[in-house]
Amino acid sequence: MNAPAHPAFFATAEALFSLSQTQRRLAHEIRREALKWEANGNYQKFASCMLEGRRLWRDAKWHLGRARMNMERAMK
Repeated sequence: MNAPAHPAFFATAEALFSLSQTQRRLAHEIRREALKWEANGNYQKFASCMLEGRRLWRDAKWHLGRARMNMERAMK
């Protein structure tokens, strides 16, 4: 891979990618927690965790897309 032509875009891409991966891991962790709440019969906490997990997953995908966009800009 060639060196980035625009280092600022490259640094932004790295940061956004890191954020997306953290959000992905948190989404999985929260969904596992939601299943535990469901098994215990606490459906309010289950629903809250599921909504948070979905939000994190959606945000992770968005940040991954932005990371790709910035990487493309860095290589131009």
